[in-house]
Amino acid sequence: MRGHIYISRAGDREVIANYLEDFKTKSHAELCAAYNTSQGKGFFGSHQQGLFIIAMHLTFQKRYGKSPITVTDNTLIEFTGPILLIGNTWAYT
Repeated sequence: MRGHIYISRAGDREVIANYLEDFKTKSHAELCAAYNTSQGKGFFGSHQQGLFIIAMHLTFQKRYGKSPITVTDNTLIEFTGPILLIGNTWAYT
């Protein structure tokens, strides 16, 4: 699946907060690898996966000031393509 439609549910904020805490402990290489793995598999329609990708998007935004994940109207989540770690940032391959 190319994208994922996110529909908010009760408890989502807590789940995303837990993922954010986990992502804080990841190195640049681990975070980029997690993104590339998720991007390679694509979306499979799971709400839980959507929460994971939202947290990943927020982590990329905070850590790098940019994200390879696009979120449109707080609803449509999409991957933009594989990335490559370059020093303390990333670029598209």
